[in-house]
Formats: sequence, C-alpha cells, structure tokens
Amino acid sequence: MATDDSDSLLDRLPEPDLDIEAPDAYAVLAGLFTLHLGSEMAYAREPSVIWGVASIYVFASALVLIGAGVSTVDVRRWGRPLAGAAFVAIMTALGVTYLMIHGSPINTDALDFVNIAAEAILSGQSPYVVSMQSGGEYPTPMMDGGHVNQYSYPVGSAMLAAPFVAIAEDGSRIAVLLSTVVIGALVIGTASHELAPLGLFSLLVGDFITWGVSDLTDPLWVAPLLAALYLWPWSRVGRDSLRWSAILFGIAMAVKQQAWFCAPFLMLWVWHERGRWTAAKYVATVAGTFGLIHLPVFVLAPEAAVVGLLTNLYGPSGTLVHLGVGVSALTLSGAFPIAKGAHTLLMGLVGISGVVAYWHYFERLRWLAWLAWAPLLFFNYRSLANYFIVCAPVAVMLLNARLGREPEVADAA
Repeated sequence: MATDDSDSLLDRLPEPDLDIEAPDAYAVLAGLFTLHLGSEMAYAREPSVIWGVASIYVFASALVLIGAGVSTVDVRRWGRPLAGAAFVAIMTALGVTYLMIHGSPINTDALDFVNIAAEAILSGQSPYVVSMQSGGEYPTPMMDGGHVNQYSYPVGSAMLAAPFVAIAEDGSRIAVLLSTVVIGALVIGTASHELAPLGLFSLLVGDFITWGVSDLTDPLWVAPLLAALYLWPWSRVGRDSLRWSAILFGIAMAVKQQAWFCAPFLMLWVWHERGRWTAAKYVATVAGTFGLIHLPVFVLAPEAAVVGLLTNLYGPSGTLVHLGVGVSALTLSGAFPIAKGAHTLLMGLVGISGVVAYWHYFERLRWLAWLAWAPLLFFNYRSLANYFIVCAPVAVMLLNARLGREPEVADAA
C-alpha cells in the first residue's frame, strides 16, 4: 500500500534550469553542423597525416562548441573565438581536401566554365566567343537535348579566378576557397560573441562552406557583396565609405547576376537617406565599376557579351530548361507547366511591387535590399537551390551590420 510521502522521483529532483539563451542554442547548432561536416570528411579518409590532424581538429571544434552550448560556459564572452577556431579547423580540412582532389576534373559546368574563361582571358580572348565543353558530371541541359557550351556569367568571376588559374590547372577552386575565407572572416569577425556561432552555422547551411571543393561558384560574388555591406555607411561594423562600398558592390555585380537585383533597392536607400544627387553618384560608381571590368569583352565582342550576360535570366531562343526550387518546380514536376514569358511577367510584377513597398515602408524593409535577388528569382524559370542557400551568411552579416558588437559581456577583472 502506497504511503503519503511516496513522492515521485521528478518531485525530488531540483527544478530544471530553463534559462537557455539564444547564444547557447547557436553554439549547439554550429557544433551539430560541424559534426555533420566531419562525418562527411570521414568518408573521404586518406592515408595522410595532414588529413588525420585536420579531421581531429574539426571533430574537436564541434565537441567544444556543443560543450559550450550545453554547459554554463558564457558564450556571450567566448562566442567569437570558439566560432573562429571552428572556422579555421574547417577551412584547414577543406584545404587538405583540395590538395587531395587537385587535378581531378571539375564536376560542374559553372566552375569549369569560370576556369576555362579565366584561361581565355589570360590568352587575350573574350570568354564569350570561346566554345566551352565541360567534362564534369553536371552540365546545364538545354531544350534541344544538348548542354550549354558558352560562358553565361559576368566576366568578373573569370577575372577573379585568372591569377589562380595561371598557377594551377583548377585555380578556380582556389579562388572559391579563398573567397570563402573572406566571407567567414567578415561574418564571424564582425559578429558579437552572441552571434558568432550563428555566423558559423550560416556557413554550414547547405554545405556552403565546402563549395570551393564541391565545384560551386557563389562565394566569388558573396565575398565582395559582404565587403560592400561592411563599408555601407549605415552598417555598425565597418567604417563609413559609400564610395568603396559602391565599388565593391559593382565588383559583386560583375561576378554574378544575383547581385544585380539589389541595385535598385540600394539606390533607393541612398536616395532616401542622402538625397538624389548622392544616389546618382552611387549609381555612377557602381555602373562605372561594372563597365570598367567588362570594357575589354565589350570591345572584343559586344554582341556575344550581351547574350552571355543575359542567358541565365531569360534564356535566349528558349534554349535553357526550367530548373529550380521556386515556382519553376511546378513545371519540373509536370503539375502545372508555366511558360518562360509568364515567369518574366511574375518577376516584373514582384519587382515593381517590391520597389513601391520598399520606398513606402523603407524604415521597416531597408535591410532587405541586400537580399533582393531571393524573392525575385523565386519566380524565375531558373531558381536553383544555391540562389537561396547563400542567403544564410548574408542574413547573419545583416544582423551584424544592424546590431554591431554591442552589448557584450565585459571581461572579468
């Protein structure tokens, strides 16, 4: 027969500590995703001391992050060095991975074409007139059953890769890896201790941090975009330099088309805050930077350059197939095929509505200017997953820019 004092075990335990703060959760998330990356490394095991040390470093960093998050270690005081150490560990491992795959074929036509375009530039040719054949596993299909064999990006990506292609046959991979280093330094280095683990987590979403050895190109344009945000006059993490911010943004536009969609919104921001003449100077600096980078290819082959720049946006002659995770998924699934003209109309409507809403609700929406490609390309007939994955590090950098590094816990005396 039960007695009155037969309290349950839960009643005899101390009250649970429910004071779990966001920085702790960020540290745990970053640690979990670092474990995931480490597990992927484990499947690529090589008889190399360097590989073994890198693997140990990555797993140790993951365990330290998780331990900091679930213990009473003050992440608000140690978040940045913890995240920074883990980032260095991962980039070290990726550097080792690059050495392991160096010389192997580039598997995506996107990065392969950048590599070939860089070779064309080094030989004094316009990459837009060079016929390109990728030996990779993931070519871009066309409506006629073939694959894209022409360079279809702004020339800045090839120019960034050219110095590395001059010293290595797959130098474009090095360019992407170094761009990732710049991104990590900006996202983690400008963060408060509280947000630094979240910054590392953002680099691990969709394996963004591994794109340098996964043959994707987006870090090439995200790096100058974040550098432009760092120098944006209304950012709380860098110095006020609208001119250099405009130059860096012009470079981002000259690397990949996604940055183009941010331009009208950033112009409206400058106009709203500093007047139309300053906005005009900002536009002139951005356009001048973009034009100067593209001047050689426009001189060599203007028509080919225009077609190459616009191919991914509207697909001349209807050559490119629907591909993506946005509205184009309706066509891919066969559920509700949509013509490319309808996609263009949708993008136009969303763009016009977005500009009007941005000006009218500027105080609430201002920071969304730096993510403008995402809602617009969601309606494009080509809306690849990587177009949206890149939002992760940009979003955290925007938080850094809005909030700065304060408040932080002061060091103990």
